[in-house]
Amino acid sequence: MEETIPALLELAWAINIRDISKTLRCACKKLFTDADVPMPTRIVRAEAVRIVGTEFYNLGKARGGEQYDVKKDMEDVKARAEVAVMTTMAKAQGQEVNTDDTEDLIKQAKNMRAEVEKMKENPVREDGK
Repeated sequence: MEETIPALLELAWAINIRDISKTLRCACKKLFTDADVPMPTRIVRAEAVRIVGTEFYNLGKARGGEQYDVKKDMEDVKARAEVAVMTTMAKAQGQEVNTDDTEDLIKQAKNMRAEVEKMKENPVREDGK
């Protein structure tokens, strides 16, 4: 299962990019070619889209563009999946779980996984050394 997570993340990313691109294309076509709206309104719409696009571009550039760490993303997906199972079970038992609780559980799951990885890298021998 762990070997397939990077491929699944790549697939999800590709699907999201395609969906977002198609949505933007359709929305822009509607915004800019709506015959029921006067030309000055369409120009204002175009300027608004330019501003939003610039902000998305700047934010993406500030965060490294298309560079992302598949291993880090994979760990996040695993932690979120584990927490999703735990919260589903808790809710099925009648317990209330809010978003803050869920985020705390995700952080704890990531920290625990990191500790396990450290222990694997630097195992403690029986003689304590």
